[in-house]
Amino acid sequence: MQISNAIVHQIIKGQYTSTAEINYREKENEIEENLEQLVEDLRQIYNTKSNKGYGIFENDQNSGTPNLVEDYFSQLSTGDIPFVQFSKNITHEIKTFMEQAPASTGGYALFIKYQNSDRDYIMIAMLKDKASVGINDDLELNQHITLDLEHLNEVARIDLVKWQEHSENSYLSFVKYRNNDDATNYFRSALRCSAYTSSKRCTENLLKAVTDFSQERNMTEEEKTGLRDDLYRYLFEKDRNKQPVILQDLSNRIFGEDSGEFISYINNNETYNITDEFKPHKITFETLKRLKVTMTGVKLQFEQSAINDTIIYDEIAHSITIENIPQTEIEKIERFIRGN
Repeated sequence: MQISNAIVHQIIKGQYTSTAEINYREKENEIEENLEQLVEDLRQIYNTKSNKGYGIFENDQNSGTPNLVEDYFSQLSTGDIPFVQFSKNITHEIKTFMEQAPASTGGYALFIKYQNSDRDYIMIAMLKDKASVGINDDLELNQHITLDLEHLNEVARIDLVKWQEHSENSYLSFVKYRNNDDATNYFRSALRCSAYTSSKRCTENLLKAVTDFSQERNMTEEEKTGLRDDLYRYLFEKDRNKQPVILQDLSNRIFGEDSGEFISYINNNETYNITDEFKPHKITFETLKRLKVTMTGVKLQFEQSAINDTIIYDEIAHSITIENIPQTEIEKIERFIRGN
């Protein structure tokens, strides 16, 4: 991970009050060891959260945060809107929505722009204080204030690569709650987080994650085949019964005692973006069992079980040979070739 920009502003607001004040920082924070450790801890905790939502910015031309992000990056090369001003503008948005949420409390608005695995991200988090007890040099107990990272409920991350593509891909992730939590919903509202789950994209990412995980675990071909069969059965069952895929339930079903490792594997990879609940996409998960190949004048479809039996693929020549053709099909082919 490489941090390029970082800054912290303070929003001062008491619980059950309707006014807030901002203590702005006028220059970026120095990128040093303490900051790097804080950001790494923040990323690790955020990645392991199971209640993340994925989506996009609200499709509203008058909405603040999406326009502020657009303005910042459109003028990045000229430097007309530096990172400091960009962070101030969004902090003001957060403060405005915080004032409309009586149960909310102030804290520190942290803005981080970083690169990880050749992808650029912006992470925005509201950090809170907590009192801790320590022991000083005189072996006496004393109280000191630290940042509370255990209750990280107001945080969002923008995948800038996906955002700049302007595709239907979910480029925004955030901590979500099923209940109407007035104390934290203001943050998602301020950033205009709009939950959006692409059935096709989540299913594609799930299949890729399972494949990558099986390869990292050095599973045998037989184990991989069994894993694909289990995954297909689960997705087929959910699709047939018109039920959503529950990621934890799926992991328990196909990985058993290794379920926790698979969930951690997904959470620690910032590119999968698989929400904890989604509708299975049948056309996508059918590729676990059968493949369709289309070329000029040719359409070929075969099942996984036919590979190395009826279907022989030559990796060097990039060619497919079909063997064990039934006599009835041979006759059809020969009649076609003869033109009758």
